[in-house]
Amino acid sequence: MGLLRAREERKKGSKEDEFLLIRELALILKKEGIGVNLFASSIRLKKRLVANDLNEEQIETFLESLDTYCFKRQCSNEEFIKLINELSVYSRSYGIPLERLGAHIMKLQRYLTQLKLEIENIRNRKDQALIDHNITIDQLEEYERSKPLICKIDELRDRIKSLS
Repeated sequence: MGLLRAREERKKGSKEDEFLLIRELALILKKEGIGVNLFASSIRLKKRLVANDLNEEQIETFLESLDTYCFKRQCSNEEFIKLINELSVYSRSYGIPLERLGAHIMKLQRYLTQLKLEIENIRNRKDQALIDHNITIDQLEEYERSKPLICKIDELRDRIKSLS
């Protein structure tokens, strides 16, 4: 019996100690003007930092860099975060790591330039063909519209020849 009572006393004592510590913490938070929700949020963020092998100094340095970048670009931190999220979505969607997005965009820009040159080359060849054959775009369009009729006339001529 004595052992059980001693164990209960220890439990009761530790619960009372725990209650006193919580009460003391609540008083300190109230004195500092920190709400319980803010304190809980701080603990949650601290756990996220630890889980990601980051510390507060790294986050503060990042935030300072963010502020500098946004000031120079005249954008808000919110706009910057939105941009980062969009880049992350793009990265996942196309299977391109974020660190390779710049190189990928440059590759696409070179490809676009190449396509524009090909289009210009085709236009030039088309224009030259029109000049070489002494026709206009209007004449070609008229021919395209009339082509079914021309085919029908040729078909009827062939039928007439076969009947004669």
